[in-house]
Amino acid sequence: ELKMFLVKNHLGPSAIHGIGVIVDEEIRKGQVVWVFDNRFDQTFTTQEVSSLPEIVQDYIKRSGWQDKRTGMHYLGGDNDTHVNHSPDATMTESLEDFNILVAARDLKVGDELTHNYTEFTSEQDFTDKNLSLIYCKYCGKNHSADLVC
Repeated sequence: ELKMFLVKNHLGPSAIHGIGVIVDEEIRKGQVVWVFDNRFDQTFTTQEVSSLPEIVQDYIKRSGWQDKRTGMHYLGGDNDTHVNHSPDATMTESLEDFNILVAARDLKVGDELTHNYTEFTSEQDFTDKNLSLIYCKYCGKNHSADLVC
């Protein structure tokens, strides 16, 4: 079975928001946790998303993300659609490839897999997900209000 999460996980209650992705095994800092694979995950251009029925567009906006670097819309094929945002995320992008997520620190069974959405998502995507962006006087970028530079 092809899974793009490369660690054992399940969906469970999140302390952040609703349902989250909970790890079922110990994970070491730097270990590859998730990999984009177009055999499993999907990408759409903005034009393709716009051509879909409104209910499908809403699902892609809610469950997927629009990458600020490529402009493409991504929709994962496994539990990654339930990864919650955290400024103190447990996953971060690999320095070699932004389509690979690695553990930001050692994780134990029961920890929630989270991602700092500001690493990859567009400002419009933040607006669509009702996440607030502020201008940071320290780094000169717009990012989530709960991110501390």
